[in-house]
This record gives sequence, structure tokens and C-alpha cells, in this order.
Amino acid sequence: MSILLSLRPIVTRRTFEMADQAASAREELLRIQKLNDDGAWYVNPMFTVRSAAPDAAFFEEAQNRLGAFFGEMRRRLRSHWRGKRLIDKSRLSWKEFSLTYDGVFLIHGQLRECRDLNTIANECLGDLQVTPTADAVRILQTGDLSLFEEFLKLEREELESYPEISWFLIPSCRIVAAKHSSRFEAECKKQWQDWNRNIRRLRKQDAITPEFAAEVRKLRFSSDSSLGDPLPLS
Repeated sequence: MSILLSLRPIVTRRTFEMADQAASAREELLRIQKLNDDGAWYVNPMFTVRSAAPDAAFFEEAQNRLGAFFGEMRRRLRSHWRGKRLIDKSRLSWKEFSLTYDGVFLIHGQLRECRDLNTIANECLGDLQVTPTADAVRILQTGDLSLFEEFLKLEREELESYPEISWFLIPSCRIVAAKHSSRFEAECKKQWQDWNRNIRRLRKQDAITPEFAAEVRKLRFSSDSSLGDPLPLS
């Protein structure tokens, strides 16, 4: 198994009891809060979704798992579940109701209710998303180019399937924007410079060879051909 961690959301399925269906979500939320994790989490009674960043894939997966939980409620209670949900909505606090039905988001340590999903998504996504690659610098130190190449190939194929967006992809992150803009270009340049600083530092420390550093710098792709061309290290 590659040590390069996927940027795609991780989904965990849990069991819950109808007698107290919020108990499962409540315990899971407490567990996550103790981790002090700065990523993005979605929790309902049946599923946990975790992502390194609150990107479009994360919110899509959260919506899917909300639908899957509602499907399970329909299976167990048939048409009665909607009436039960309506009654609970009038008597429970928003947090308890969310833990019982719609789920909650924990974004960068901030708790948000799921009924605000579209607002949360718009706030987090905006018109530009930067998603870092987990352990990119540590992987860089291995000197194994294949760990980046395999992962970037899959990422590039996925991004190229959305011709309407602008994107930039390097080993340390991917940047996606609704449209090409000066802000998008500036963010691409910033991330590229940050990544090159790590390459230069490791090269000066003889942690990686000059030849390997040159090959790593070729792993630069974009929907815009000018941004896809490697730039000087300086």
C-alpha cells in the first residue's frame, strides 16, 4: 500500500439503536473533538465522513451519507419516520436534533448543524479550493518518485473530467477554481513557491539528489498550459 494518503473523503459506517439513535453520533462527536483534528468531519447516527479539507468531494459525500441514513430510517420505520422526525424537531435542541437525524459538521474545530449544509458549503468552497496532500514533504524525503506519480495520475484524470473548471496540480496540493482569475494564478504561484522551498531545503541538506529534485519539479499540471510549465527554482 502506498504511504501517500488519499485526498478523497474517508467514510466509516457505524451501528445505532432506535431507542437512542443520537447516542452513536454523540459518542463519535466526542471522540473526534478529543483528536483536535483540523480537518473536515460530518457525523450522523450511521456514518462518519472525514476529509483533509472541506472541499466539494467532502460535501457531496456528506449529502450522500445523509440520504443513506434517511433510507435506513425509512426501512426501519416506513412512513412513520417523517412524523417522528417532525415531532422531535419541535422538542429537541438543534444539536440534539442534528445528532438524531441530519448530522453535524465539524469544520476546523467549529461545530455546525447539517440543515445549514448549503450555506456551509458555499462559505468553505467559495470560488477557489486548495486541498493539501497529506505527508507530501515526508514522501518527498523518500526519494521515490513513483509514490507521487501514481497518485497524481489518478488526480489528473479526475480533474480533466471537469473541463468547465480551472485547476492546478502539484505533489503538495491541488487547486480548483470555478473560473480562471488573477486570484487563482496568485494562489498557484504561492503554492508552487512553497513546494519549491521544500525541494531546495532538502536538496541543500543532501536529503535528496539534484536529479531527483529535477524530476519532482516536472510533476506540475494545470488546465492552463502556461501554468503547467515548470518555473525556475529561483
